[in-house]
Amino acid sequence: MNIWRKASLALVAAAAIGGSAMAQPSSAFSWDGFYIGAHAAFVDGKHDIDVGVPFNLRPDGYAGGVQIGYWTHLSPNWVYGFEADISFADVRDTTSFPGLVVNLERFGTARTRLGYAQGPVLVYGTGGFAWGRTSSDFAGFFTANQSHIGWTAGAGIEVSLSPQWSVKLEYLHVDLRKHGETLVGPFTQDLTFQTYRLGLNYRLGAPERMQSAAAPQVYNWSGAYIGIHGGYASGEQSMTYLGGTVPFEPKGGFGGFQSGYNWQFASGIVLGIESDISFASIKGNFIGDCCLVKIDQFGTVRLRGGYSFGNVLLYATGGLAWASTDNNYLFSLLTTDRPLVGWTVGAGVEYALSPKWSVKAEYLRFQFEDNKTEYVGLTPFYERAEYDVFRIGLNYRASLLGLLLDR
Repeated sequence: MNIWRKASLALVAAAAIGGSAMAQPSSAFSWDGFYIGAHAAFVDGKHDIDVGVPFNLRPDGYAGGVQIGYWTHLSPNWVYGFEADISFADVRDTTSFPGLVVNLERFGTARTRLGYAQGPVLVYGTGGFAWGRTSSDFAGFFTANQSHIGWTAGAGIEVSLSPQWSVKLEYLHVDLRKHGETLVGPFTQDLTFQTYRLGLNYRLGAPERMQSAAAPQVYNWSGAYIGIHGGYASGEQSMTYLGGTVPFEPKGGFGGFQSGYNWQFASGIVLGIESDISFASIKGNFIGDCCLVKIDQFGTVRLRGGYSFGNVLLYATGGLAWASTDNNYLFSLLTTDRPLVGWTVGAGVEYALSPKWSVKAEYLRFQFEDNKTEYVGLTPFYERAEYDVFRIGLNYRASLLGLLLDR
């Protein structure tokens, strides 16, 4: 099992541990609730490239972006949370090898956080999924725009300035792993970097607690949930090279896990954040075994916004999408294992069967960014993909610990 797949599984599983089913803090100060914020960072990295000849770069630079997440208390001092962020960057090394420029343009993470709070001071560890997008220029001989996925881990300290505002200082190690292709010889990239960032968060406040079974007609969607899902995906994927395009129509089934957190306003508006991972058998071929494409894992990190009609929730959703690929073109003369990263939007309906259990039906549209490599004098090589995803799911309205403790 690849290490980034382990990180993705850990992300979804760990995001289920904390939740509204846990005891609430008895102290006057509480970290509970959703927050949004912004950050600025210094980035220092290591970028190893192999095009038949190895190049070892040491890029650095600056990044800035936004984050969204939530905290919930497991006890008066222990708090658990989830955070997703995106950073826009200019991180490059232009001095090691003149004419060779590789730039980390943007990256993001989706992480669980576990911390210890002493009043308004919170110290925490964090880890989960990471992605990035790079652009490369090899002295005009070839250029590339590629997506990367991997894992991240780190630690930080957050200090509350008021009931709404807090500042944080955070360190993250990001490993975007080795991905590559065989086109005009091998071309692989292995990117790791550190970020040191300062952030400012604004807390929206603690969610309303779920209603008891004695009043099911006043259903409240606030709190954590975990669940399973299954479904079917079909799409259009293509490889363009040497003036021709090879089309695919991959399709297949999948199943997986999700976890998330909802916050319901008194007006009935529900906001939430959800992460998921799916294990799939999505395949497409062209002229027998000439060309084969395959997706064996994919996942999303999404915001959800909807309106509650009692125990019926209608929602729209959107965010990050990623997929692991294993593509074999031209009878294995050309292979790629570069991941796909892009965005997803969709909608769904969720129906509460009881205060604890709900079922949902959901549609998602995946649109991935192109992976592109262009060698001088040759037609550019493109990989393109977009998918329609239909799935049904079952959610349990509590934390994993709540489930284990029968809370």
